[in-house]
Amino acid sequence: MAMKAVTLPAFSSISLADIKGRVRSLLSLIGRDGIFDEYTKHDISHIDGMLTSLDFIIPEKVKAQFTIADWLLIVLSFYFHDLGMLVTKQEYANRNKSREYQKFRGKYVDNVYNQSSLASLDVEQQERFIFQEYVRKHHGERISNWILDESSPFVSYDTKVIEVVSDLVKSLPPLFKVDLAKVCASHSLDDLDDFDKYKVSQSYGSTPQEKANVFYAALILRTADLLHITQDRTPFIEYQIIAPTNPISQEEWAKQRAVASITPKIPLDEDGNKCPELPSDTLEVNAYFENERVFFSLIEYLNYVRSQLKNNFRLNEVAKKRHASIYDFPWKDIDDSSIQTKNFERKQLSFTIDQNKVLSLLVGETLYNNLSVSLRELSQNAIDAVKVRNYELHSTPESSGQEKFVPKIKVVWDESSRELIIMDNGTGMNLDIIENHLLKVGSSRYQDPDFQKKHPGYNSISRFGIGLLTCFLISDDVDILTTMNPEEKPLLLKIRNVHGKYLLKHGAEKGSNLSLLEEIGTSIKLKVRADVRNFDPEKILRHWIVIPQCEFTYLSNGLEHKIGYETPKALLHYLLDSIIPNSERQHYRVMEYNDEGIELCILQKYNSYFREWSMVDVYNWVDLSHCAITPTGISIEGIRIDTNTPVFSNKRFIAFANMTGEKAPKTNVARSNINSGNLEKHWKLFILCILKIFQTKEKNSVKNFP
Repeated sequence: MAMKAVTLPAFSSISLADIKGRVRSLLSLIGRDGIFDEYTKHDISHIDGMLTSLDFIIPEKVKAQFTIADWLLIVLSFYFHDLGMLVTKQEYANRNKSREYQKFRGKYVDNVYNQSSLASLDVEQQERFIFQEYVRKHHGERISNWILDESSPFVSYDTKVIEVVSDLVKSLPPLFKVDLAKVCASHSLDDLDDFDKYKVSQSYGSTPQEKANVFYAALILRTADLLHITQDRTPFIEYQIIAPTNPISQEEWAKQRAVASITPKIPLDEDGNKCPELPSDTLEVNAYFENERVFFSLIEYLNYVRSQLKNNFRLNEVAKKRHASIYDFPWKDIDDSSIQTKNFERKQLSFTIDQNKVLSLLVGETLYNNLSVSLRELSQNAIDAVKVRNYELHSTPESSGQEKFVPKIKVVWDESSRELIIMDNGTGMNLDIIENHLLKVGSSRYQDPDFQKKHPGYNSISRFGIGLLTCFLISDDVDILTTMNPEEKPLLLKIRNVHGKYLLKHGAEKGSNLSLLEEIGTSIKLKVRADVRNFDPEKILRHWIVIPQCEFTYLSNGLEHKIGYETPKALLHYLLDSIIPNSERQHYRVMEYNDEGIELCILQKYNSYFREWSMVDVYNWVDLSHCAITPTGISIEGIRIDTNTPVFSNKRFIAFANMTGEKAPKTNVARSNINSGNLEKHWKLFILCILKIFQTKEKNSVKNFP
């Protein structure tokens, strides 16, 4: 249809076959001198593949409505759109003369996310890769400048390229060249909503067939380019010859080699039967994956394609309503359910929302504003898991003593790889728990009526069902290995990005450092992002995990340390042993009171002048800056919620309280304080505890009590 343009006065002097032949030669030069040499194919086969996709992208009704000028504009934009990726030796050698490139390079190198991808390359490879990224970002604008015979501000010191491209389009009408340049540039921009720039009706001559819809041409170019990710772009023989070394290139090649086709999905009728006669608005991806990382890469890309299709549909509706366009664009979605996998579950898991609970949690609450809570939440989930297993093994006369169980939690930190692993020998999880609680935001397993019925009197730390979400404050890559049955393969849940979908595999991966602490339990591995600065897991754990009620250890750089204390009394005695010389120990004592699930300990010092015991003021005592743990505050089930002294609002005394059991107060969502609904009765109980502590033989008074 585009070749029929020679029958029109405006285009009578062009030769489409000649243009295609010369474009073929130019495209074959992309990657010749080491720039884009490891990219997927951008030669004439890419153009032919995109043109073939028009058979289904453009509806039959629209094809009948198209003018010859429409076809010509679309075909030529397909030919030219990637020519901006052509880089000559001369341009690369002179790249640093460009201020725009220097600005881009500086920002690119400073970005912590880019540093990891550059780390695997040598210095020369890094330079080429950064320049490739710069050209890739601006290649649409580059070819636009060349079509208009203009020097590109985005580096181009080789005038031969501009001359060749300019000669290719010299026979085109001037206004058509301007629109062709706009359409070519549009596929790497985000301005299709500018209907003054991309006109719905543009005339290049006096006949109806010499009119074109510039907006629709740009829309089709973007769509076809997005969808051409099939294996014909990555022939296996070429992959073996090129053998890309850059991780990004490797992933892109592998991703496209896995995609067999993208085709319209056959709609279903009212009875749920496939009906080819119905119009389709969804595209379907057929692919096969053996590598889950590549699968994640494609899913992430398809999420982007899905958003672009929806936006394209929306913009086309605007063009029809406001600018009298007559062309339909039906595509709103892309379906990835036909993707097949090997060695991991085809079923993709994702977070779901228990809406009523989430709304009640979030209304009026400040959730999390501290990155350290990620490790706190994961640790308290692990503590709950070992407590539940211990409860189940000893809660009934039948189960008591049947199995000797030592609750254990280990946190491992590898600073060089920035991998953090939290391991426990608790109850573990099965698929039902993963789907209905772990990935269901707002649904806590411990608040489930069936769980509470089977575990009467059990008091969990976790209540809100949002702990796993906090992982994404510090990480985008989360792996969870878990099992409830030692005779079955553990489940491996791999999560990449909270907004994406997740994979479930059976069995641990060979060569992975993620393993179970024992035959039953859960291990969670996080890849801590590079932008999370000054991340100190041991410091975080010592702050939050005070009375863990289990064997809790931290391992880093080959050194293993115990985290937390058995009781608040043990905490204060550790403080005395660490700071106070033996010669002065007789002047101090730890007073404790335990009632109704509250264990309160206060450090007292004897004043020989007044002959009385008084509480020790943190700020007027000794330097505690090097102390491993803050010896003040409140914890619920051993997890700190506050560093202030119980009851006191503007003073801090050496005192610590831990609350456990059914009567323990509940925290707010952020766990930064006690829920105001049950605050008053517990504060009264605290006051009674302190009064009883101070009712001693020496003096029946309370010094410094407000």
